[in-house]
Amino acid sequence: MQIKQFSGLKSLPPQYERFFKEQSQQYYFSGRHWFDTLARTTLTPDTSAYFLAGENDNREVLALMAGRQPAGQNGSFLSRRRIWGTSLASLTNHETPLYSVAASPDLTNPSETLQDFAEAICHQTGPWSLIDLGFLDPDGDTFKAMSSGFRSAGMVVRAYDYRSNWYEPTTGMSYADYVKSRSASVRKSLSNFGRKNRKLAKEHGITFDLILDEGGLDAAIDAYKTIHEASWKGVEQAPDFMAHFIRNAARAGALRLLVIRVDSRPAALELAIVSNGQATMMKTAYDPAFGKYSVGSIAIMKMMEHLLDVDHVREIDFGNDDDPYKKSWVTKRRIRWGITAFNPRSVTGCLNLSRDVAEGAARSGVRALRRGRARLKAA
Repeated sequence: MQIKQFSGLKSLPPQYERFFKEQSQQYYFSGRHWFDTLARTTLTPDTSAYFLAGENDNREVLALMAGRQPAGQNGSFLSRRRIWGTSLASLTNHETPLYSVAASPDLTNPSETLQDFAEAICHQTGPWSLIDLGFLDPDGDTFKAMSSGFRSAGMVVRAYDYRSNWYEPTTGMSYADYVKSRSASVRKSLSNFGRKNRKLAKEHGITFDLILDEGGLDAAIDAYKTIHEASWKGVEQAPDFMAHFIRNAARAGALRLLVIRVDSRPAALELAIVSNGQATMMKTAYDPAFGKYSVGSIAIMKMMEHLLDVDHVREIDFGNDDDPYKKSWVTKRRIRWGITAFNPRSVTGCLNLSRDVAEGAARSGVRALRRGRARLKAA
């Protein structure tokens, strides 16, 4: 396997377009539109997008890693830590629901190919003091095969529990089925949201605009900005990210953007992405002026209804972290993991590894102390 290195999306050869298209059809967050958004809007001046590809002798793409240099950016696990030496990380940000190193769908053994790919990266590029990959499925090929490949190349690999992720399997489920499967308290809440929706429609003029493509996109983005600025969410980390993300998702046919207007005034929104039967809820926001009507919850409810009855998705992902409201909508929790591969043959790699071991021990000590205090209180 030959490793090819590219400084950005524009430098990728034409044959990579087909590869990216196939990846995007399987999962939007593995495709070109997503990585284009990240590369254009989330990188700091001292950071650059960096793509590594594995090709066979016929120049066919076997694997592709979307990365950035250096590591420790975009709120990653290492973002608060000084990193010594030359480093590489997955191209992600805080909105990333799942990251994977892309493997060709034509492969008979993608796990073996990814293992070879990781090993080849270490031997043919760098040398890297560390390589950090975040937002991984611990049961997926990227986590297992890349870890194995890094170890085969002599790297020291340490895995870490990164972010929680809430979701609901929904195969064959209609919205009515979904409501029936909820707990009594959640069904009561959904009924209350429906009542408030009817009350709002009776007392005011209310419209629901669902944007699926580039038609009406400018007005929808303006409404998004208006609602977000009025909401409690504060200034976004990357001001240009969301507008670019919405436009690229629309071009890819993955966008589901619901805007609720009350008396022609933008009041609430729900933003979701749909690809290959999987929906990811990306953003909920509302104007507090309409808070008494639960317009944010109404937006989620309406989007859930569309995802189940129109898109017929098999899973709804509510994104990362343990926000309390998510338990009212979905019931499953999983962990997105990360792996950091350290180079023990370099001084900087050893420095980074030593710090990681020390911080890991400190975190374990704090957790043990908290468990001890909890037991004392319970005694």
